[in-house]
Amino acid sequence: MIKEYLRKMSIRQLMLAVAGIMAVLWFVGFGYFIFELNKMASLGGNNSHLLHDLVNKALIDCIGTPILAFIINYWMSSILVDETQKLLKISDRISNKDLTAKIRVPENSSNEIHIIGKAVNQIVDNIRETLDHVKNSIHNFSMASDKFSKIVQQNVEVAKNASNNIKHLTEHMKKVKVQVSNINTSLGQLTEAVNEISKNANGTSQEATRANEQVKSTSEILNTLVQEIENIKDSADFIQNIAEQTNLLALNATIEAARAGEAGKSFAVVANEVKELSNNSAKSADEITERVAALINKGQMMEQGMGQIKEVIANTNDRTINVASAVEEQTSTISQLAQNVSSIDEQVETLRNVLDKIKQVTEQTDKLTEEVRQGSEELANIANILQDEVNRYHI
Repeated sequence: MIKEYLRKMSIRQLMLAVAGIMAVLWFVGFGYFIFELNKMASLGGNNSHLLHDLVNKALIDCIGTPILAFIINYWMSSILVDETQKLLKISDRISNKDLTAKIRVPENSSNEIHIIGKAVNQIVDNIRETLDHVKNSIHNFSMASDKFSKIVQQNVEVAKNASNNIKHLTEHMKKVKVQVSNINTSLGQLTEAVNEISKNANGTSQEATRANEQVKSTSEILNTLVQEIENIKDSADFIQNIAEQTNLLALNATIEAARAGEAGKSFAVVANEVKELSNNSAKSADEITERVAALINKGQMMEQGMGQIKEVIANTNDRTINVASAVEEQTSTISQLAQNVSSIDEQVETLRNVLDKIKQVTEQTDKLTEEVRQGSEELANIANILQDEVNRYHI
């Protein structure tokens, strides 16, 4: 009971208690010595033996009091040493990362060692609670790090795929740019060809117009010629009539010459010659008529042919005009198409530049993603190290 009470006392209280006990023992011994001296003085006579006894008792008190005080001090010190040893043992276990160790401290104790023990217990509890939080945090961090590492790995793969796709797309855009350039060149050549066709069509249209005018002129000349030939036919018919009349007159003259006898022989000869001449004139007139009829027929056929030629030339002129108009439309369409191709070329070039920038950003992202992946691996390693360190503590 006393020992338990003393264990709860502070070191200062214990020291004061030891000092108090020593003072009480000294005052008791000194008081007893004074009491004996007074007793001897009151008795008087020869009290040498009493004095001798008193001195012995005083020596005993002087020697016994320190011895008793030493014993009491040792006993109290042993209590302090015992408490200190307990604190040191627990502290040693704590230093060896055994946080299950706990100092048993009496309640309502004012002993500084016990106060230190309470503080150590509180520190251990706080460390244990902190380590529990750290352990849970490390576990959560490890899980999050694993998920993050998987996500980063997926991002790395996506970035690589995106980079490869952008490379293929860039190469494809280069090919498209070359093809667009070829198309632009072909459109330029086609524009030149269409312009040449347009010039030729315009020239053909002009030539067809001139040919049509020439055909018209030739047709007019031909009509005039046919009319002249018809006039010749009329003249031939007139000559035929004259030849018939001359032949009739020659026949009458022959008849009259026959009636005249010898006097009319010379006249009959002339009449026969006139008759032959008339017959020849009739034949010539017939031939002229036949030839004129043939010429008229040929002229009519030529007139029909000229009409057909005129129609063909007119159709050719119309078609040439249509071709020229279509060529102009195609020229406008080709020009617009060339502008569109040029715009496409510019857009392709812009897209290629954008793809180059995206490629650079993707490469930088790939590098950063790789660095993040390495950082996540390092964080995972750090988490494992922390976990190992925490696991070394016995909670």
